[in-house]
Amino acid sequence: MNITPAYEDPTQAQAFSVILGENVPYALQLIDTNGTAVDVTTGTLTVSFTNNATGAAYIFPSGVTVIAKSYPAQGVITVTLPSAWPTTAVVRMTVTYTNGSVVRLFGPTLVTVVAP
Repeated sequence: MNITPAYEDPTQAQAFSVILGENVPYALQLIDTNGTAVDVTTGTLTVSFTNNATGAAYIFPSGVTVIAKSYPAQGVITVTLPSAWPTTAVVRMTVTYTNGSVVRLFGPTLVTVVAP
């Protein structure tokens, strides 16, 4: 599994492509504005998906996204989708990390969902 960096600096967007109907976990490493991995041992993580063209939420037909702290001291998380990618689009995947009263955003990671 490849680890994709997700930067706190939104100008450093990362991108990859997936095939419509694919459902595999994705490993992300949260990187701060200094280029250092963010320790996510404590705190909570959420992920959002937005259609890049319209700004509307990208909706999966069922289930919930699961985020696992794979290597938390190194900022590595695994995002498991609630279901397969349902429609073609360019999707902005953004991770929110909340630790106490501090809220930090990582991404976007642009995911291009293409038809096979």
